Order: sequence, then structure tokens, then C-alpha cells
Amino acid sequence: MSWEAQRQRTRTIGRVLDDVHRSGSSRIPANWREPITCIFGSEGTFLVTLLYRWFNEFVQRVDETVRHGCEDSERAAYMVRTQLAAERPALHRVLTAHAEHPALRAARADCAIRLSSGVRLALDGPPAATATAA
Repeated sequence: MSWEAQRQRTRTIGRVLDDVHRSGSSRIPANWREPITCIFGSEGTFLVTLLYRWFNEFVQRVDETVRHGCEDSERAAYMVRTQLAAERPALHRVLTAHAEHPALRAARADCAIRLSSGVRLALDGPPAATATAA
């Protein structure tokens, strides 16, 4: 993907979420369906891009929260999720409203696997094979 295509995707996400925020809606505005399909290839790809944006920020913030003294990773995750929903209400509403979209279900499963693996490694230290080799 070219830098221009990436910038176009980023601008489109921002504009769509601005429209969702202004309208108070939870759905992607109808006037964005065609541009989203043209730029992202499908609504599913657009939604997955939104999910990964949410997920990356979520993981970074949970990691930061745990590193700054919150020893309960589940509590940290809940706090961060609540903060993100409050700070990014349009993004949160769109992801919630489209939660049953097949592309999002698959991407959420992928995120859960990555999160589970990362939390386990962060809490338990290096995998056993690495620890014994050291």
C-alpha cells in the first residue's frame, strides 16, 4: 500500500468517525458506504481497520497501566476499556453496533488470541524453552 493510500484511509476513518460523532449515531453513515468500499475494498475491511486501531491503543494503554503499578491486569483492561469508550465514543459505538459483522467476529478472535498470549508472557515471564536455554 502506498503512503498516499494509507493517508487516504486515515483521513476517511477520521471523517467517518467525525460524522458518526456529530450525528450521535452508531452506524456508518449511508453517504460513506461507496467511498469506504472504494478505499477499503469492503465495509468489513473498514470495520476490521477500526477494530485494530482500537485494539492497538487498548493494548498499549493496558501495558502502560500495568507497568505503572496496577498489578491486576483484568482491572487494568477494564479501566482502559472504559477510558477508551469515553474518549473515543464514535469509534466505540460503531464497533459495538457492528459487533456481529462476520469480519469483526473473526478479527476479535484474532485480537483475543494475541492479547491472551501477550498477557500470559507478560505475567509469567519468558516461555519455558527460553528460560531454560538462558
